[in-house]
Amino acid sequence: MTLKLSLAQWSLHRTIRSGAQRADHFPRIAKEEFAIDAVELVNTLLPGSSKQVFQTIRRIANDYGVRVLLIMVDDAGNLCHPNNRLRKKAVTNHYRWIDAAAFLGCHAVRVNTGGVPGLRWDTPVDSGLAQTALSRCLESFNHLADYAEPLGVSVLIENHGGLSSNPRAVAELLQRASRDNLGTLPDFGNMPKRIDRYDCVEHLLPYARGVSAKSYDFDADGYETTIDYARMMDLVRASRYSGHIGIEYEGNRLPEADGIRRSKALLEKFIEPEVTRPKAPTLT
Repeated sequence: MTLKLSLAQWSLHRTIRSGAQRADHFPRIAKEEFAIDAVELVNTLLPGSSKQVFQTIRRIANDYGVRVLLIMVDDAGNLCHPNNRLRKKAVTNHYRWIDAAAFLGCHAVRVNTGGVPGLRWDTPVDSGLAQTALSRCLESFNHLADYAEPLGVSVLIENHGGLSSNPRAVAELLQRASRDNLGTLPDFGNMPKRIDRYDCVEHLLPYARGVSAKSYDFDADGYETTIDYARMMDLVRASRYSGHIGIEYEGNRLPEADGIRRSKALLEKFIEPEVTRPKAPTLT
């Protein structure tokens, strides 16, 4: 089982939005500044999202030997919207990002399920409200999977609000869809209050085509202060996941570049298969 590191563009969202770094040069930044050769893009950070932007990203990625793994797609519509017209519009809004992913050589796009009023992460999956939302979302994801399949692109669900905050609902959706190019992108963060983050990630890992290692802050020994990384990485290994672990720093205390470096150093403690992995302090 081989685990490799990648860098999510969201880790530099403040820097990019300030104009200090160019979003379309992100593959170069990942390689030159952080020695990382695989990246995950975020559609809302790409300037204008024109064909020229995608051409620049592909050229720079090729020049620096960086693989563009996926595009995280936000603000493209609610895929389980109660209104049929708006739900179908949300589906078609995603097609251009699937096209862009194929152009860039990505293996996947990450999309959001959306939600419906009153649906919470702890709403029973067998309730009428959850089942109605699941049926609508299933229809949308089947359309996306069918569009993406001939392009060699997978469609991934991250625990990222709405229906996706319930890992059992996500598992049922994927089982009912039965599409080879549907999967998950488990995120160590993005958890509603009171949810068991380790249980959530464990339920999403069997369908994982990527893993997002969210981080917020670090103690003096370099461990994440809110997430037990040793426990998370034990779950990843137990699932037999093999692929990239995406660094996604989202803290506010450190400069983003420092947060990325500390995240990388922490993950490197756990990705070497031949070493005894350290035990992180117990979080309270």
